[in-house]
Amino acid sequence: MSKLWLYGDSFSTYWNSQGDFLYPKMLANKLNAELCINAYSGASLGWMMYQSMQHRHEFAEDDYIIFQTTLLDRGFLSKQNPSLSKISPQDKHWKSLSNEQQKGYTFYLLDIHDNDILKTQFQAWLHGISHYTKHLKVQPLLTTAWDLGDIELPHKWRLSKGMLFDLSTKEFSGSFDDTIKWILDNGTDPRKNHFSTCNHYKITDIYYKALIDKNYTPDFNNLEQNIYDEYPRLGEYSLSGEWIK
Repeated sequence: MSKLWLYGDSFSTYWNSQGDFLYPKMLANKLNAELCINAYSGASLGWMMYQSMQHRHEFAEDDYIIFQTTLLDRGFLSKQNPSLSKISPQDKHWKSLSNEQQKGYTFYLLDIHDNDILKTQFQAWLHGISHYTKHLKVQPLLTTAWDLGDIELPHKWRLSKGMLFDLSTKEFSGSFDDTIKWILDNGTDPRKNHFSTCNHYKITDIYYKALIDKNYTPDFNNLEQNIYDEYPRLGEYSLSGEWIK
């Protein structure tokens, strides 16, 4: 049985609760593939590179792989807690650190971590991981959730169109700043993978087409926008909430 490997952050994670209606599960079902999730909320590019290299000898020729870019300013801080990757005093992971750990991590993220170096490492990793995936019938897809600028793709790889982060905020008709403020004030985004159900179906179809048609580049620019003309009250987390479609 083939496997569907997903690497990235919260845009690519999977929740067992009501997971049948989220794109990772729906896509795996359409491909008749086993779902192998290696994505964590808040994870960094460093974690994705590390995890994929750990699995590099497990990729079979009938497998499908989707790599999803994450934020450059996130640092790979802990193998035990990949979600802990940036300074966020409100985040439960950051609050769990001792004062000494917070000081050390802050020093690393502000004074040592360098975006240009990380992007160079990512560029080198792309060509390294392409060596371990060259036997695949379908070469991996690279999805841009966060903008990394110009990227040199390995041979036969495809880079998606449309930035998932930007498209996610456009589900709300409010301004970008208002949407981000609402999410931060809420403490989390109640939408799984930062998208509502209707766009999970669209993302599934886009990925499926890209994985069965080697000439198609996944284009997310036509996802549903302006679904909501108001923000739900703070604290409404449930996928079954009336406001989520």
